[in-house]
Amino acid sequence: MTSLLPFRWHIAEVLFIVAAGVGHRVVVTSARERRLALYALLALLVVTVWPMGDIASNVSLTAATIQRLVIMLLVAPLLLMATPRTYSCE
Repeated sequence: MTSLLPFRWHIAEVLFIVAAGVGHRVVVTSARERRLALYALLALLVVTVWPMGDIASNVSLTAATIQRLVIMLLVAPLLLMATPRTYSCE
């Protein structure tokens, strides 16, 4: 099945995910939040680049559904938990 989908670079997606990870690493100091962001961005990378991203966009409705479920049920909550929680009441 993947022989119909030759390897294709997903440069924009990879650069966006790497930039988000670097930006988060610069801003956040908590080891737990950094780890959660790393897991979230790694899961996002897995479901958006080749072959999963190409299969989901061109071939399989099941793969597209799984891709969206991973993003909604894994990536989004992990990124929310990785958000810094500093409150200043001035």
